Amino acid sequence: MLVANKQKIVIIGAGACGLVAALLAKQCNLEVCIVEKNTSEHYHGHAHFLNATGLDILATVGVSIADLAKYATPMPQASTMIYGLDLQHTLAKLNLWDDGSYREAFMHTGRWGLSMNVDYTILRAKLLELIESTDIELLWEHELQALDLQAQQACIQTPSQFIKLDWDYLLACDGANSTLANLLGVDHLLDQHLKTFLCCDLNVDISPYARDKALLYWLYNPEIRCCVVAHDLSRHIVLQIPLANQYESIDDYPDQRIKNCLQAICGEGSEKLTAEVRHKRIWKMRSRLLATMQQERVFILGDAAHSMTPAGGLGLNTAIADAYNLIWKIASGNTPLLNSYTQERLDVARQACENSIANYEDFLSVPKALGVPMQLADLPAAIDYYTKDFLPQPLHRKLSKVAAQPLEWIYHYSQMDHQLAQQTRSRVQAALAGNALHFSGVEQHRPAIYRSVAIDTDAMNYDDRQKESPRLGQKLLYTHYSSAMVAAAPIHSVYPNWLAIIAANNSPWLVTTAKLGIHTVEVDCLLTPKIQLLAHTHPIAKTSEDRADRKYVLAKDMLILLRPDMVVAFKRSHTSFNVRSLEDWMKKVGYTPTLDSQ
Repeated sequence: MLVANKQKIVIIGAGACGLVAALLAKQCNLEVCIVEKNTSEHYHGHAHFLNATGLDILATVGVSIADLAKYATPMPQASTMIYGLDLQHTLAKLNLWDDGSYREAFMHTGRWGLSMNVDYTILRAKLLELIESTDIELLWEHELQALDLQAQQACIQTPSQFIKLDWDYLLACDGANSTLANLLGVDHLLDQHLKTFLCCDLNVDISPYARDKALLYWLYNPEIRCCVVAHDLSRHIVLQIPLANQYESIDDYPDQRIKNCLQAICGEGSEKLTAEVRHKRIWKMRSRLLATMQQERVFILGDAAHSMTPAGGLGLNTAIADAYNLIWKIASGNTPLLNSYTQERLDVARQACENSIANYEDFLSVPKALGVPMQLADLPAAIDYYTKDFLPQPLHRKLSKVAAQPLEWIYHYSQMDHQLAQQTRSRVQAALAGNALHFSGVEQHRPAIYRSVAIDTDAMNYDDRQKESPRLGQKLLYTHYSSAMVAAAPIHSVYPNWLAIIAANNSPWLVTTAKLGIHTVEVDCLLTPKIQLLAHTHPIAKTSEDRADRKYVLAKDMLILLRPDMVVAFKRSHTSFNVRSLEDWMKKVGYTPTLDSQ
């Protein structure tokens, strides 16, 4: 909750993570300044997958999800992935929407479904609109140069001079190559470079050439090997081209070559295809995890703390969840709560990094099943590199293309009707089944279960035995309650307020929650002894007792306390525990009541 003095937060980085952190801080009545070294037109990234928790957080800061949905890749295209020679010749296809259990999970998770795929530029534009509607200070072309932790000052280079910014809290939201994290000198638990890509944003209509609509196309063409992220087949795509670092650079891909490659993957009839290369940049895909996410009053969020592969769509969602977890704790000003940030988020980040590496390696299982040796992936670039200085240009380009010709042979072989080809197709289908596990986002995007000083860990063992109620440490998504006497009613929390749900009338718990200034939802339990709490926490059912729309039964006189981030922090029954236990626990974590409640 909020304290009397107004704290100043300086946020380094104006990507989605930094902008969400700023908007949350503004809701907490904190003074906010964002420092961004680039111009407002600078392109920040290609993340596009938003899970149910991410959508919840965006709605909390004021983003209209209904408006965002207008720009989302529609179903079933967003749940389809294709491997092929080009857009017209498919090697293998995965459509999650064909799976009834996936459709059920999608429809019964959160307020807006399991996930949404939205072009990052659109998401960032929506967040910037919200920033501009506030008095949040956003300093473009201001770059962090030095840091004085003792004086709590940041030295900033502007286009014309050096300035010093004072701060009470400093947030590193400046991406995978974070200047602030580097200045702190934090050790790494993981730092692995996996691959370098050339990312090309194209305004183009490839819909006439795509035999099937998909979000991702993994294409193995003699002319180019790439992944096509098709946000809008008729308007905008992203080409992700793996580079052989030793032999290639961005200079080897002028706009005309990119357009030629685009024609190659579009296939027959694309000779007159026109495209605008909107943006090109080198992206070094790495998996990196810091040993801590905070140092004194400096906190590290998003890619600055944990960069990961895009496989599985974990990066963006983990980043904005960092901000959601942290800002209310800063607003509280209490050390126990502040210390819980690393306790809770580092384990989540570690698991996300591990999953993203496994997901990336799993994507490579399909070409492996086809017999494409990934060890030779750099061979065409190597031939091109070593022959371009002494062979005529047409000849050395043709030679490197010949080196990739087996890719076309593999496609035709896989389509044949004989036993070996059938075995190849079976291996590909088995590999696709593995792809489906992480492409769906069902398992890996479940809300984490925290264990920290900000959770009533004394009741954890008791809680683990109570299968009928929400788990301690777990974030609830869209939640409402119902009973025989009460129609379904939503339960909302306004960031950064705590929320108590009490299953009783005139409960002794009410005295304590009122004293602590906690907003309370009182559910009538006099005429109906059991209340059903519908909480979307498990996106898919493993058993009949673990359904996506699981109904938790609240016993009479039970209290469930939700933190500002909708995590179950405290859960007790008056018949089993002393009512004063809530007040004692809140004091333990350094909770400060709102000024209005005192």
